[in-house]
Amino acid sequence: MISHTLLLLTSALEIGNAARGPATEDSPVRIDLRAHNFYCSALEFSADSQYVGVWWQHHEPGDDYAKTPGKAMAFDLTGRPIERATDATGRFTADFVKLFPAIAWHGAFPELVKDAGAFGTSGVGFTRDYRLGFRVVNRGRGSTVIERIWQAQLLQLADRRKLLWAVDLPEGLPAMQFADFYQRDGEGYVLAAFTGTAYVFSEKDGRVVDHFRYGKLLTDPSKEFTPSVFALEPKYRLLACGDSDGRRVRILSLDRPRQIVFEANTDAWHVGRGGAWKIWDLRFRAEKYLIVGYGFAGRGTSETREPTEILRIGDWARICQDDYRGSIPQTDISPDGKWLATHRKRV
Repeated sequence: MISHTLLLLTSALEIGNAARGPATEDSPVRIDLRAHNFYCSALEFSADSQYVGVWWQHHEPGDDYAKTPGKAMAFDLTGRPIERATDATGRFTADFVKLFPAIAWHGAFPELVKDAGAFGTSGVGFTRDYRLGFRVVNRGRGSTVIERIWQAQLLQLADRRKLLWAVDLPEGLPAMQFADFYQRDGEGYVLAAFTGTAYVFSEKDGRVVDHFRYGKLLTDPSKEFTPSVFALEPKYRLLACGDSDGRRVRILSLDRPRQIVFEANTDAWHVGRGGAWKIWDLRFRAEKYLIVGYGFAGRGTSETREPTEILRIGDWARICQDDYRGSIPQTDISPDGKWLATHRKRV
């Protein structure tokens, strides 16, 4: 049960007891990020649930936005900044890199997203201890679908860095959207998710051991479900898929026979007044929860909404929903399941 709330805002970081509410003496601690000349592009609780890391995709004019290492900060749960967590360049120090598997790689392994071929990489993924890194690299002549030749690569990052294996992928694939690692029966696997299809590789030798699409739309079986946002829960081997055009969230089992475990917003209104819905964030947390971040905007409306909801794994009940009519671009739950962090804009 989530027992405390920590709200990370452009104006404040708040920590408190959610059960008692903000009006009590346990009201959240507030930290003004602007006082640190900082902004939040992503946030993550540390693996030991003792800190909150904030990553800012800061870049200078002329920088490649997709490949800049950005800057980081860390706070303890009293709101105190941890100076030893980062170095003079704003990257996490060695002791803190492994505490933040979702955001520390930007500064720890920037070379993995630099051009490995003529037209660079499609995406990256890492084991939670940063022992291994996975990426898909374009080995073709250009950046169009016809010219691209994607190659999947697994790299050893611990001790001495080296390429463990490389596998060419079929022609015509779009850019990779997501990659993550999981295990089954003592064997390691890497899942690489593309908009229309997913591949599962043996961690040992790179063999493609599975290849699947995400299924048909339940409301129209003549059409394919085409997600663009993903999250993987390694303990239960579940893949969460967020629709590329709407609010639909589908949970697939990675075990055979592969099936749809749950689907939310199957009949949801996808297009609103002058705008459209999309899913921009999915994350499994604490082996108990799935966080879903939505967005609504469009040229034909002045309304911007970014509601967040938390679903409980198993019965998939909605246990929390924040329909703040502003912007909540980041939410996270600590690995011990006791703390909730939310970054809000325009507060």
